[in-house]
Amino acid sequence: MSLSKQLAGGATDSTSRTRLIMRIGALAVALVVLVLPLAAAAQPTEKMWRVGLFHVGIDHVPPSLDGLRDGLRALGYVEGKNIRLDWRNLADEDAARATARAFVRDRVDLIVAFENQTVRAIQATTTKIPVVMLHVPDPVADGFIKTLAHPGGNITGFAGLGNIPAKEMAIFKEISRSSAGHWCSSKPAIRCHRDG
Repeated sequence: MSLSKQLAGGATDSTSRTRLIMRIGALAVALVVLVLPLAAAAQPTEKMWRVGLFHVGIDHVPPSLDGLRDGLRALGYVEGKNIRLDWRNLADEDAARATARAFVRDRVDLIVAFENQTVRAIQATTTKIPVVMLHVPDPVADGFIKTLAHPGGNITGFAGLGNIPAKEMAIFKEISRSSAGHWCSSKPAIRCHRDG
């Protein structure tokens, strides 16, 4: 289901909500990737973007990974054509630190860090490569960013805001800026809303 259909029809379960949030995350990743050429010298037209993604927890792969891939694909980033996703599922934080060093050594263009252990590892390793964090409950309290409004440094992304749908919508509107239209909550108690 397309993002616009999800927004128009509403996500009714946690899986749909997770996919929607990850598509928003993919938009954030894509925006960072799009901004990188502005800061660098002239780039070839078909640059192969290298994105390092990592997660601690060999017992599972974050369900948002597929949504992230889908969102990037919807934005025109095709694995093997113009983007290479280097995914690592790791056993522990020591492995995360080693992987963070490898991503920096390999000069990836962007790093996606799933959960606190990988964000901690990459934060200690680089201040230059852009990092998008996902599934981090409180990045301000954990010292990953200065504030939600102005993260500072090279780390940005999504905080686990808990049960704060109004704040989630405000963040989504801030990201998209073209958010006029119907909005439906994934929470049954909250009804649809029309902007404008």
